[in-house]
Amino acid sequence: MERAIAELNVRGDRREMVLQEALAISLMLIRGDGEEAHALAKALSLVEALELPYHRMRLLAAQHTFLVRTGDFRGAAAVAEKNKAVAKRAADPMAMMMADWMLGISHHVLGNQAMARRYCETALKLEPIQNSS
Repeated sequence: MERAIAELNVRGDRREMVLQEALAISLMLIRGDGEEAHALAKALSLVEALELPYHRMRLLAAQHTFLVRTGDFRGAAAVAEKNKAVAKRAADPMAMMMADWMLGISHHVLGNQAMARRYCETALKLEPIQNSS
């Protein structure tokens, strides 16, 4: 991904966003050394500029995972709240499920088990849209 990004002739477009997104998630999974935080920030800024809510939610989920892994539980909760706002605007049941799950995990690691349970149970109750094909 890094080589592909370096070879791009045009910056700030959807192609760079997809490559930055893949790089950020890959780094989070394979390195875990903090470099992924920079890659996530870069990808998120592109996603926000291009107004791509589903990519934003995916990157926010990755950022949430990163923050939980690194012990920044308050930061993870703030990211979960951002994701919930994006999911509400998207009005997508699957996005709402993911947002509630992230909030449940956030409250769990912060020690607020009652809220964690509430959000996780809400996520489990939401019905995803079934594909009729």
